[in-house]
Amino acid sequence: MTTLEALNATVYQGNQNLSPLKKLWLCWHIKLGHIGFSHVQKLALGGFLDRLSLDLLCTTVTDYPRCASCQHGKQKRTPDPSTTVIKNQELIRSLKENQLSPGDRIFCDQLESRVQGRLFHTAGREPDKDWFYGATIFCDTASGCFECHRLHQCTGQF
Repeated sequence: MTTLEALNATVYQGNQNLSPLKKLWLCWHIKLGHIGFSHVQKLALGGFLDRLSLDLLCTTVTDYPRCASCQHGKQKRTPDPSTTVIKNQELIRSLKENQLSPGDRIFCDQLESRVQGRLFHTAGREPDKDWFYGATIFCDTASGCFECHRLHQCTGQF
């Protein structure tokens, strides 16, 4: 049994809740890459589908079945209603307070990766010793400018 036959048997052919016409709708919807049911109906009207698909012309687009994959793809994440976050207005932007000139306060962070990275400007043609495995990022609070220094494996230097 091929993958397509297995898909047909499990998704819509074996579903006892669907009428034969709705199974045909779903069959063409899946075969054509989950296009809209109105497009499937237009293809049937143009004669691009098989003879059985002519039955799709006598039904309205509102009668189409619901595709589980398409319904799953339309879902959106909603926040948990039991959890609420209240921001303290006094603390918002408090780290930038009284930091008016560049260099007054600088934050830094470091990262390390076990997979060595390549440089952007060489398109992967640099020697292995030039690959980087970590970086230090500096951010100035007053100006918002940041700078990144890569850490190379061979020297352990920036």
